[in-house]
Amino acid sequence: MFRRDYKKQFNLAKYKYQANPAHIQSLRTSQRDPIKTVAMAAICFLTAYTFTKRYYEAPHNHKDTTKPMTLLNGELHPFEIQPKSAEGMPVYTKHLNNS
Repeated sequence: MFRRDYKKQFNLAKYKYQANPAHIQSLRTSQRDPIKTVAMAAICFLTAYTFTKRYYEAPHNHKDTTKPMTLLNGELHPFEIQPKSAEGMPVYTKHLNNS
């Protein structure tokens, strides 16, 4: 292509935007301003990382180890180390594979 073809293409795009500024919202993601895309991706990543770090990597940092950890029905949680005060409480055995 000649230089005049590039200039013509540029001017057409410029006038199209000046005539309809809302057109920028209808562009594909790859055609939008990359700074906004990168910023949004960074915000989403940090939010997801904070959530997963808090709830999946260290889920029991907040628990009180002096009290027994029980399920909602009052049975002892099967995979927790229980304190001495938990002796005599019902133990959950429904889905445990003891073989």
